[in-house]
Amino acid sequence: MICFSEYVVPALCLQQGREVPEKVVTRLDEPFPADRSRHRFLAGFIRSDRGELFCRVSPKTESHMMTALAGSNGIIEAPPSPEALPAGTPVTCSLFPWRSLAGG
Repeated sequence: MICFSEYVVPALCLQQGREVPEKVVTRLDEPFPADRSRHRFLAGFIRSDRGELFCRVSPKTESHMMTALAGSNGIIEAPPSPEALPAGTPVTCSLFPWRSLAGG
């Protein structure tokens, strides 16, 4: 589902003459489990709080865990890093086209 959302949805939008969904920069609510050698795309929850965007990773992060998508409204991505990214770090996120931003 993450690969579909990251690669297929933008291609379908372009083929239909529609705008590709925008990515947004948010801040991590909690540490992000980075990978030493891979750019990671993990399901997560993106929210707005007083005009700022924040995100947290789904508790289930392995690629085979479809239940991680159940409470998620987007994808959080981060470049390779030897250590977990600390809370407050800016990261790039994409909202799922069928979900909305949480918060107020």
